[in-house]
Amino acid sequence: MTTRLAAIDSARGLAIFGILLINIQSFGQLDEFRYHRLAEPGLVSQVVWWFNMLLADGKFISLLSLLFGMGLVWLQKAGNSYQYRRLRYLALFGAVHGFLIWDGDILLMYALTAMVVLPFVMGRPRFQLLIAGVLIILATLVFVALVLLTTQGGEPDTTPLAIYNQGSYLSQCFYRLSSFGYTIASWPVFILPMVSGLMLAGAAIAQRPAWFMVLKRYWYGWLLLGLVPSWLLLWQLPDSGFGWLLMFSPFQALGYLGLMLRIGEHWRLLQRAGRLALSHYLLQSLVMTGFFYGFGLYGQFSRLTLLAIALGYIALALALTPLYLRYFSQGPMEWLWRRLAHRDATPG
Repeated sequence: MTTRLAAIDSARGLAIFGILLINIQSFGQLDEFRYHRLAEPGLVSQVVWWFNMLLADGKFISLLSLLFGMGLVWLQKAGNSYQYRRLRYLALFGAVHGFLIWDGDILLMYALTAMVVLPFVMGRPRFQLLIAGVLIILATLVFVALVLLTTQGGEPDTTPLAIYNQGSYLSQCFYRLSSFGYTIASWPVFILPMVSGLMLAGAAIAQRPAWFMVLKRYWYGWLLLGLVPSWLLLWQLPDSGFGWLLMFSPFQALGYLGLMLRIGEHWRLLQRAGRLALSHYLLQSLVMTGFFYGFGLYGQFSRLTLLAIALGYIALALALTPLYLRYFSQGPMEWLWRRLAHRDATPG
């Protein structure tokens, strides 16, 4: 494995487990606790909130989107027809995941967005970056408008507390019909421009190997480009600042990518986890929804406890992944995904 590919696997592993640091807030608590700093009082809670918002929220999902765009370029030799087959099955996985397991699914959104982006991944990189910037700014403006519209008075929706703590699995699925359905409906308005912008940026980087060196050498600069304005926005705009973070999260994602390009080749545990990224992502949902919903624990834990649960899970998953890879060369979902895509390519 080349140094760059090893680093990319590490970046993918970092993204998947970094996303859990944020998803755990949604697995175990109302969205109010994730976004609004004072929803849970106390110094420790405030520190956890600042940690999540400044270092994790929006950053790792942006990193994963960049990597997805790179993958679209690197798979060009397999042909677009093969890629569209893969994306159709990814969309199927996402739909099953979103409606039957957890309504925070990203796989369906990624698949739909990649289907739109795929014809444009091979182009002039600088022009792709320009279009990416415009799309990300547009998505940020839409998201901030949505935040301002939905935070005008009123109490937070506590319906999920009853659904996930006392409701049957069937009632939870019915609830996800509306909650995940809302996500799907918002895809063309906000998710499509944001994720397509990030995927195009990833595609541009993948076509310019020299840019990897820039990211690797100046990773801390990219990190600060996102971190400093994010802190200022959160401090000055407590009610809507988190919405504006979308505009600066890609810079931090580039910083994390540069850091992985610099040291990721030595992080064997992250590399191995990155090879099983899809399986790890879905397993996180199965374990966390089984724990919080299955035992009636939704809404019962503080931010600090949720963070500790996520970190404990990550440590266990990193420790067990090498053991799994002793017996299997790829994750179960990676195997199924590849099997289905290749099966459709077989004549007769």
